[in-house]
Amino acid sequence: MVPLISAGPPILHSNLTLSPGTRIGVYEIVSKIGEGGMGEVFRARDTKLGRDVAVKVLPASFAHDASRLARFEREARTLASLNHPNVAQVFGLEDGAAGGEGAGHGPVLVMELLDGHTLADLLASGPLPVRKAVDYAEQIARGLAAAHGRGIIHRDLKPDNLFVLPDGRVKILDFGLARQIAPVSADPADADATRMRDLRTEPGMVMGTVGYMAPEQVRAEFTDARSDLFSLGLVLYEMLTGQRAFRRDTMAETMTAILREDPADLAGLRPEASPGLVRVVHRLLEKSPNARFQTGSDLAFALEHLSGSAPGSGVAPALAAPATRAPGGRAGWVAAAVASVAAVALGAAYARRPPLGNSEPPLSVRFSHVIPTLNQAVAGSQLSLPTPAFSPDGRSLAFVAPSRPGGSLILWIRALDGDTRTVAGTEGASYPFWSADSRTIGFFADGKLRRVDANGADLRVICDATSGRGGTWNADDTIVFSPSNSDALFRVSGRGGTPAKVTTLDAARKELGHSWPVFLPDGQHVLYYGSDPGGGAVYVASMDTGSTTRLVASEAAAQYASGYLLYVVGAELVARAFDPASNALGADQVSIAPRMAIGNSLAPFAVSAGGTLAYRSSTQRAWQMVWFDRSGNRGAVLGEAGPWEQLALSPDDRQLAAQSGTGSGSSLWLFDVARAEGSRLTAEGGFGPVWSPDGRELAYRSSRRTFNEVFRLSLATNTATPWDGVPSARLEDWSRDGRFVVLGRSTGNVPIAVPLAGDRSPIPLTAGTPGMDIDEWQFSPDSRWLSYNLKNEPGPYAVYVQPFPGPGQRVTASVGGGVQAKWRADGRELFYLSLDGTMMAVDVRPGDPIALGTPRPLFKTGIAASTNGTADQYVVTRDGQRFLMLDPAESVEPPSLTIITNWTNLLKK
Repeated sequence: MVPLISAGPPILHSNLTLSPGTRIGVYEIVSKIGEGGMGEVFRARDTKLGRDVAVKVLPASFAHDASRLARFEREARTLASLNHPNVAQVFGLEDGAAGGEGAGHGPVLVMELLDGHTLADLLASGPLPVRKAVDYAEQIARGLAAAHGRGIIHRDLKPDNLFVLPDGRVKILDFGLARQIAPVSADPADADATRMRDLRTEPGMVMGTVGYMAPEQVRAEFTDARSDLFSLGLVLYEMLTGQRAFRRDTMAETMTAILREDPADLAGLRPEASPGLVRVVHRLLEKSPNARFQTGSDLAFALEHLSGSAPGSGVAPALAAPATRAPGGRAGWVAAAVASVAAVALGAAYARRPPLGNSEPPLSVRFSHVIPTLNQAVAGSQLSLPTPAFSPDGRSLAFVAPSRPGGSLILWIRALDGDTRTVAGTEGASYPFWSADSRTIGFFADGKLRRVDANGADLRVICDATSGRGGTWNADDTIVFSPSNSDALFRVSGRGGTPAKVTTLDAARKELGHSWPVFLPDGQHVLYYGSDPGGGAVYVASMDTGSTTRLVASEAAAQYASGYLLYVVGAELVARAFDPASNALGADQVSIAPRMAIGNSLAPFAVSAGGTLAYRSSTQRAWQMVWFDRSGNRGAVLGEAGPWEQLALSPDDRQLAAQSGTGSGSSLWLFDVARAEGSRLTAEGGFGPVWSPDGRELAYRSSRRTFNEVFRLSLATNTATPWDGVPSARLEDWSRDGRFVVLGRSTGNVPIAVPLAGDRSPIPLTAGTPGMDIDEWQFSPDSRWLSYNLKNEPGPYAVYVQPFPGPGQRVTASVGGGVQAKWRADGRELFYLSLDGTMMAVDVRPGDPIALGTPRPLFKTGIAASTNGTADQYVVTRDGQRFLMLDPAESVEPPSLTIITNWTNLLKK
C-alpha cells in the first residue's frame, strides 16, 4: 500500500524539502511521500489532535499573488465543509509564510492521509473488470454530485486524481483546487501530461490535462459540472478498455480529436460490456454539454442498476425524474406531496403490467422522485414524505403528510387509478398499515392505536399506544403492534379490546424494545425489529408459543417478499433467500439499494405484493451557523454551510462543538469561536457532544462498538475512552457541579441521572410515564433544577422545569408549546423555541419553589414550526445576549424516494 500522493507532473518552481521533525504550526513532518502537480506531499503528525495527516506544501510563489491566494483559501474552506465519502477530506490550511521551522514555503493544505493506490497505478496493469469499473464510476459520480452541489468544479479529473482504498472506496483528490494551482508541464510534447494553466475562472483561459479535457475546455469556453462528467466518461472508458479515448502523438492532435472525433468503439474493445453501459459512456462523451448527463446524481442512478456482467443484460436505462420545484401557495404544497406518492403509484402500476407479448419478464426500472420540503422540523432534518404503505392487493397506497404548510400530519390514500385524498379526523397520524383485505387502515395518533376504513368511514380507537412504532394486521383480524420504541409487541383484535403481550424484552440481552412487526404469510409468525445496547437485529416471533428466533443483525426493520428477507446493513438494503416455514436463511446476500435514509423511524422502505420497492434515499440538510443578537439582527457566520446537527458551546464561550451528519457517517467538529475556524475531532459516528464543567473534556455518544456507547474525550490529549460507569444511552447533559450526567432513552425509556461518584446508583427522573417522548434535559447553572421537553398527552411538546434530585412538582415554562430550553449562566433567564420558531425568554427567580415569569418573544428564527422531536439547534452565550443558530441553507441533495419496479430482477445479476 502507498499513502496518498497528489496527482500531476513534478513541480518545477519549488525545490523545498522539509526534513523529519520540522514543525508547520501544530503539524510535525514525519516523512516525504512524493511530489505532484500541487507541490510536495508529506506525512505529518497533528500534535494537537494526535493523528496522522497528509500535508501538501504549495509553491512559495503562490503566496505572493494575493487575489489568487484569497480565492484558493475560499475554495479550501468550502472543501473543508464538504464531508463526503468519495471526496478526500480537507482538514485545514496553514500559512507557510507565518513563521515557524517550515516558514518560507507557500500555503500548506492539510488533508486526510489515505492508504491505497491511484487509479492510474491500477490501470497500468490493464483494464478493470466491468463490475469494478461501473462501481468506481458510480462512486466518483456521487462525489462529483456532492461537490457540484456546493458550486465546486474539479476541471482536472483523471486517473491520477482518483485514489482507490483497500476496501474498494474511491476518493477524488485535489477537488476544486486545480484551477488555482495548475503548473505547466516541462515537456509540452507530452500531450497526456500537459496541463494548460489557468489563473482565472472566466472563459478565454484554457486549463486541465489535455487528454482528459471536455470539448468546451479545449475551446477555452465556460465550463461547469457537465465538463467534469465528460472527463469522468473518459476515465470510465479507460477503466473498461485499458486505453485512453483520445491519445494522439501531439497535444494539438489530441485536442483536435476531442473536438471532432469519436473514440474507438467500446463494444468492440470490451464485448462483455452491456448495451446499457455502452449507452451511458456514449452519452457522457457527447460533444455538446446539453446532450450529456446533466448532474452527477443522474449519472449515479444510471450506473447504479447496471450489472455489466453480460452483453444484452436487459436492464433498462435508469429513469431519473427531473427535480421540480413545488408550486407556490397552499395548493402547491398539497400537489407536491401528492405528486411524490403518485410517482410510487406509477411505479406500482407499471410493475403489474404484463410483459409485452408475454415473451420476456417485465423490466426492472429504477427511478428517483424528489420529495418536496413540506415543513422544516425543529429536529433539524427536513420533514419529507415518509415511505408509503402498500395495500396487500397492490391497488392503493397510504401515507402521511401535511395538508398545508405548517399543518400537522394527516392520513392520505392514493388509489392507483389516480384518486388521492385525505382522510378526515386523522390529524397527527403516523405509521399507517393495512388490514389483510385492504379495506381498512390502522395508524397511530394522540397516544392511541386507531383504525379507519379506506373510504373514510368507521373511524375509531382500538386501544392505547403511547407512541406507536408500527403494526401489522392478519386475515384473522388480529393486529400485532408496538405501543412504543421501548416496549414489547402486543396483539389486539381489530375490533378493539385489551392488548395481550406477544413478546417479552430479554433482560439478558438488555433489550431496549421490539418494533415494526410484519406478519409472515402464515399469519401466525411475525417478523420484528429488536434493539439492544449492541445494536439491532431481526427476529421472528410465534403467536402460538411466544418463542422468538433471531435471524440476522440489521440497522432497521425488515420485510418479507417473494421468498426473500429484505433488511438493512450499513445503510444498504440487502435481500437474502428466506424460508418462513423453517426460518432458514440462504447463504448469499444481494445488494438492492446502497444508500438509504434510515432516520429515526427505522422503517425506511416498503415493498408491494406486485414487486415494487420504495425507499427513502439518503440526504442531508445543509445549515449555516449564524450569530444573532436578542433583537434578531444577523451577525457573523461561523464556519461553512454543512450538515450540522447538535451544537454545544463551551462553558467559557470560546469553543463550539458541533455534530456533522447523522448516523454512522456523523463526526464531531471543534470550532474556535473568535477565529471562526474549525477542525474535525472524531470520524467514527460521534454525536450529541456535551461539555464538562471545566471545558477540558467533551462527552459524546458513538455506536462504533455498541449502540449509543458514551465516550469521554480529553481535548488536551485528543484521547477518547468509554466512560466507565455511564451506561449506553442518549447523553443529555453534565451538571455544572460535575456530580451528575443525565441520560435519556435508556432501558425502559426512563430518563435517569447517574452520579459520577459514590455508589453511582441511577436516579430515575419520573417526569411523565415510561415511553413518553422526553428529551433535551438541561441542568440549571446551580444544578438544582432540570429543564426538559415533554409530550405526554395529546398536543405538542412543552417545556417544563422540575427540581433535582427531587422531590417536587414540575412547573410549565412554555406557553403554547416549546422545545430546546437553555439556561443563562447566572440562572436568571431561560430560553426556548416556540413551535413557530420564535426565540422566547422567561425570567427566572431562583428559590424553592422556583418562580418563572411570563414568556416573551425575542425574535423569529429560521427554524420553522414542528411538533416533532428536537435537537440542539442553537446555543446561547453566558450573558444571554447572543445566540448561535442553525440557519437553513440549501440542501446538498434534495430528499427523494427511489422506486424500483420488479425489484426481484435485481437478484439475477
